[in-house]
Amino acid sequence: MRSLPTFVLNQVAEPLASVRCLAGLLRPGGRVAAAIWPTEPWPLQSLWTEVVDAAGAVRPPAAKLPPEQEFPRTPDGLAGLFSASGLVVERA
Repeated sequence: MRSLPTFVLNQVAEPLASVRCLAGLLRPGGRVAAAIWPTEPWPLQSLWTEVVDAAGAVRPPAAKLPPEQEFPRTPDGLAGLFSASGLVVERA
């Protein structure tokens, strides 16, 4: 069975501590898969932005992590976070 923290790491205050916690929950030989939103907007995001704006919704301000907690929102950045947690990274 896999644990799939899809987009969760974009929401936590301490990404590295969270990945370390995930690593501690794995049984020997276990795997964890993860996904994040990239820093650069993806094409569908512009449509979502238009919908939210047309509805007149007020977006909350973007939360910023302290620099020591932040990681690059890229495949390499995510891999680095998992490697720093002591996990072996395999890319699909």
